[in-house]
Amino acid sequence: MGIISLNIEAESKVVKFYNLSRLEIEDFDINVDDFNEEHDWDEFFDRAEAFIDSGEADVIADPIVVKGIEPDEFQTAVLTHPNGEEEIFDTDNITLENCSLEKYVKILKEGRVGDLIFVRSEIGDASWSFEVESDTDERINGEDIKMGYYNCTVEMDTYDILSESYYYYLCDTLNPEHLYYKDTKFQLNEFNFNPFYIYGQIYVIKEDLETGEKIIENIAHEGKTLLDDIDDIM
Repeated sequence: MGIISLNIEAESKVVKFYNLSRLEIEDFDINVDDFNEEHDWDEFFDRAEAFIDSGEADVIADPIVVKGIEPDEFQTAVLTHPNGEEEIFDTDNITLENCSLEKYVKILKEGRVGDLIFVRSEIGDASWSFEVESDTDERINGEDIKMGYYNCTVEMDTYDILSESYYYYLCDTLNPEHLYYKDTKFQLNEFNFNPFYIYGQIYVIKEDLETGEKIIENIAHEGKTLLDDIDDIM
């Protein structure tokens, strides 16, 4: 038996979903029908963002958090074999397995009709440290390492991706929380993230009048760039 470790530095994304209607925010009136003017939304957005940015929202109710790695933006990837030998890992050798974002959306739709969802999308530089036990103490075959990939086009058409823009920052990214050596999952030991771009949007849970199903609709509010230290993020 031995330990395999994989240390990655890459541009990464963290998207957090907060159900504002389930948070106890003092003096917040969050009935979507009461917001008729643009300045109402601006004021509400700023107060919600301040509440989230302070960390209070994370204490009251854990947000749904989805992480991704930009496939073409690896700085380094170092693989340590069970025998202690290190090598620069060619990330092109990673076997990709499609992962669905729908499970996260399903959790969101468990909210009540009228609930407001705040989506905070962050892009930045990150370091990831993973470990897994192996059945050998020798070198391993890097092609036995598998990582998830959010390929939205498998289960969604282009219209869906564009209309449901909370997918935008995660589509076509790697899912590092789905990382396996053969059939054994890697454990994430350390994750350090330094965002250089943050964007916020607010959505509302509605009921489709034709199907009766819950949908998540972007409110007529463009969202706001909350942090932007670079000129081009994509």
